[in-house]
Amino acid sequence: MEGHAANATDKVTSFKEALQAYCRPHGLSVAAYDGPRANAHVMKVISKNGQEIVLYVKVSLLRTGFWGLNANQIDAFRKEGHRWYVVLLLGSGERSYLGTSQEVKGGFRSKAGDQYKVHEKEIKDRFVQFDSYAKLFLRLLPTATPGNDPEAESESFHAQERAAGFQSNPEIRRAVENYAMEKAEEELLRLGLSNLENTSARECYDYTCERDGYPYFVEVKGTQGSGASVILTENEVEHWKNHQKSSVAVIVHDVRVEPEGGSFRASGGTSCVCLPWALEPAALEPIQYRWKPALGQRDH
Repeated sequence: MEGHAANATDKVTSFKEALQAYCRPHGLSVAAYDGPRANAHVMKVISKNGQEIVLYVKVSLLRTGFWGLNANQIDAFRKEGHRWYVVLLLGSGERSYLGTSQEVKGGFRSKAGDQYKVHEKEIKDRFVQFDSYAKLFLRLLPTATPGNDPEAESESFHAQERAAGFQSNPEIRRAVENYAMEKAEEELLRLGLSNLENTSARECYDYTCERDGYPYFVEVKGTQGSGASVILTENEVEHWKNHQKSSVAVIVHDVRVEPEGGSFRASGGTSCVCLPWALEPAALEPIQYRWKPALGQRDH
């Protein structure tokens, strides 16, 4: 047991070091948690403007994940009002699960004393799974987008899209979108979803599909950028609010585009599937307002 604990401690340490290496170039810092019940499994990421994200990191070195989460620790996060996440590390590599505070809100089925006993099969459809720390950090830290232009906030909607890796050139944009739809379909089928129907021409979501008889709505985003932030329309957010448990997002990022025969060809990229798709209010940034000038303010 002592060897197991030592390995778990080493894994948390290596995770923290990887997180620090990712954050440093983006002006973010990683520090020990200084709130109630502080311990080595809890750390926080601090942005330049002082905003904090708290991470509760637990390790399972078993082939199938099994973690113990301290219920008192989770209650302390809730009382402190932090933006917090649970990170569940699995095995000897970089596999992990990420759960938001909302996904943890309902607790877990098994509890012994002050410990939630969490099995992988209980959370694999609730939490987002990653096969590398880099993908986890990309999803977790949207403010750390390399190359974001701070002036983009004052530009038009298309300029904001370009800052998020989207193209204003309609031909390139169409090539990226079509490619993202193809890659999304491949990923969804790989994950066992079936009966895919392309609804992008008539609905605010891009696919409907199902798994084990349960229907899902899929939003697909393709970008030449890092995918750390994407543009969502008002209709897309409203639809998600009304179908939270049945919404899926697929982000295909770092797509390459090359000229080919008078048009453009998209290739490469990395697909990230959010199943389920969780949107935290703190992760949504308003970038537009609709203004209706009074008649007296208009030129005649």
